[in-house]
Amino acid sequence: MDSVRVKGKTRPVSIYQLMGRRETSAAHVETIRYFHQGLQFYKEQKWDKALEAFTTVSAMDKEIHAAQLYLERIADSNPILPARLGWDLHHEREMT
Repeated sequence: MDSVRVKGKTRPVSIYQLMGRRETSAAHVETIRYFHQGLQFYKEQKWDKALEAFTTVSAMDKEIHAAQLYLERIADSNPILPARLGWDLHHEREMT
């Protein structure tokens, strides 16, 4: 789902989410496919394609909150600056 850098650590930590059982519906499999596609576009800084994929995921399944998180990140960032600033694909968040 994501990689985050934990406070005080230099290496990012991967975060996973169980998305369903083996016998999941075709619609759910399609939603997961769009999410993975959006994640790949996000990592490649293809903002328009990532936005489209995560918007599709949100429309297909409102319970996949990570799609909304990525939509917020895309909206909050200037798509030109991350590459210039050495953007490294990992989001830092203060934990309390």
